[in-house]
Amino acid sequence: MVKRSRDVAKFEKRAKARQEQDSKLAQSWQYIKDSDNEEDEDYGPRSFKEEESLGEMLPVRGEDGQIKRVMRKKGDKISKRKLEEQAERQRQEEEEEAAREAAEAAAAEQAAKEAAEKEEEDDIGDSDFEEEDEVTGEARFRKAQAEIAELADQLNEDAEENIHCLRKIRELMGRKQSFRVVQLTILSLVPIFQSIIPGYKIRPLTEAEKREKVSKEVKRLRNFETSLLQNYKAYLDYISKFSKKARGSTEGTMKRILGDSCVVAACELLKTSAYFNFRSDLVAIVVNRVGQKPYDANYFKALSTIESLFEDDFEGSAVKEIVMSLSKMIRAKKYRIDESLLNSLLKLRLLTELDARASQRHVESQQAPTAKVRKKDRVHLTKKQRKTLKEKKEIDEEMLKAEMAVSTEEREKIQGETLKIVFVLYFNILKERPQHLMAATLEGLAKFSHLINADFFGDLLEVLRELITERQIRYTDDGKQEFLETSTREALLCIVTAFVLLGGQVGESMNLDLTFFINHFYSSLYALGLNPDIELSHKSLRLDDPNTNESASNKRSKINVATEMEMVVRSFEGIFLQQKHVSRLRVQAFAKRLATICLQLPEKSCMAGLKILDRLNKKFTVMTALYSSDDRITNGVYRMDVDQPDHANPEASTIWETVLLEKHFSPDIAKAAKLVPRNVKKNKH
Repeated sequence: MVKRSRDVAKFEKRAKARQEQDSKLAQSWQYIKDSDNEEDEDYGPRSFKEEESLGEMLPVRGEDGQIKRVMRKKGDKISKRKLEEQAERQRQEEEEEAAREAAEAAAAEQAAKEAAEKEEEDDIGDSDFEEEDEVTGEARFRKAQAEIAELADQLNEDAEENIHCLRKIRELMGRKQSFRVVQLTILSLVPIFQSIIPGYKIRPLTEAEKREKVSKEVKRLRNFETSLLQNYKAYLDYISKFSKKARGSTEGTMKRILGDSCVVAACELLKTSAYFNFRSDLVAIVVNRVGQKPYDANYFKALSTIESLFEDDFEGSAVKEIVMSLSKMIRAKKYRIDESLLNSLLKLRLLTELDARASQRHVESQQAPTAKVRKKDRVHLTKKQRKTLKEKKEIDEEMLKAEMAVSTEEREKIQGETLKIVFVLYFNILKERPQHLMAATLEGLAKFSHLINADFFGDLLEVLRELITERQIRYTDDGKQEFLETSTREALLCIVTAFVLLGGQVGESMNLDLTFFINHFYSSLYALGLNPDIELSHKSLRLDDPNTNESASNKRSKINVATEMEMVVRSFEGIFLQQKHVSRLRVQAFAKRLATICLQLPEKSCMAGLKILDRLNKKFTVMTALYSSDDRITNGVYRMDVDQPDHANPEASTIWETVLLEKHFSPDIAKAAKLVPRNVKKNKH
């Protein structure tokens, strides 16, 4: 115990001595530091607060080319990946800046070059092409052919990579080239553009899209689209200028030949690329050509292009633009155009086809029907997979219905606006009354009149009545009075149009009185029966009549779509077969006159007349009395010279013409004539 107390005292003594030494040492160090500061402060090391907190990094070259010092905090740790990302970002910025500067320089150079070319092309004529002898011209032509073929092959291999070849081909249309080389280049670029034009319309980029960073593939595609639009626009401007300069030029000159080539190129591009950019330029070239003389092969080429677009364009936007351009051009020329141009409007596919082709109960699939899979070849699906597949099919069907509904609404809107433009054009023609366009206008109204607004029914019927009244005037020649063929046809068109209006739902509810049109149709049946060209259409082949000065081609030009016999059939259907209540005297009078003209009609028309007569026999029981020779009480005699069916006293007549038709040279007509009275007897019993 005593020993332990001694050890504790020893340790305490040592600790106390150590503390005294430490305190003396601290006092001496503080004394030395204070004395140094007092004697000379410049001998101590300098301290930088920035260097204590920041560290030096590798220098970086900026956008202006100067090397900049980079500092960072010592406590921060920058990973290697972060350094690589910074370096890559800096490299991309430098590349984009260089590409932007190069693009601006190239655009400025190209604009200057195009301006110079435009300045040179303003007054291009026959004297601007290089004159050369036959040998030199043939050699240059062969060389141009080989060069165009080589450049076209490069474009076919990779159009995005070799888009610069378009510029080289287009340079062959320069002012110092020969005439044949320029024509070859104009026509050669058509299939080249058709092969490289994408299946969509290129949309211009916004400023935000131009600034954003994209991949190399997207950048390459944008460069291709930009170059394609520039070359395509320059080509269209070139052919548009040449087609305008060719107007009024003499046939056979270089200017005329190149103008015709430009029109052909525009027609081909409009057929295949009507959806693509700058469609209005192509439409202007084609429409301007159909509005100018002469009416040669080039004119009919442009006209057939317009008709093919009317038939094939299902969306309707291109058709609307063409119809609008045609309407403006026709009004600007004060209706001094060829009738064939107005006949092209009869090819339009308007609102009626949407109702005829679409099903109201289900959506018709555009895909081909798939073959039924046999049971052993079916893929086994779990219950969960079958449920997922069923849900997917339902979603797809709903999406398809929504897409078709939207597209149908858009088409109806576009086609409705197109129909409005067409009717405004037709009504303006009826107001101006140009004689050479009246037949085509009436035929168009007869085709589309069921789509006219009910507010225009009264005015339209009044105009049709005036037209018929004008064409009822008979021309006297050697004491004989007869109808003109064209007047009879136009009157038939007026009658058909009136009954189409009556046949619609709005017409039935309005109870329109068409007695005037019915009486005129009854009075014109005799003239129609004596017309040898009642079956003549625009496709019929006929020889010229040696006794007249009018050629067969002129007669065919008067036929727009329907023949006169077709309009007769449509008129009978509108008067009798589509109406519920018809007077007894009217039915008998029309049946007797139809049977009379069947004796003079051509074979096909006679067969059509007998079929109409047979349908009247089956629908109206009052027809039985006309086939009976038994004695019956009647007042007066049948007046076949009276042109009003209600005053002709048809009850006193009999249809004996079928007996003569049973001996017709055509066995089909003879057989049909025998069946007509038999159907009446069956109806009687």
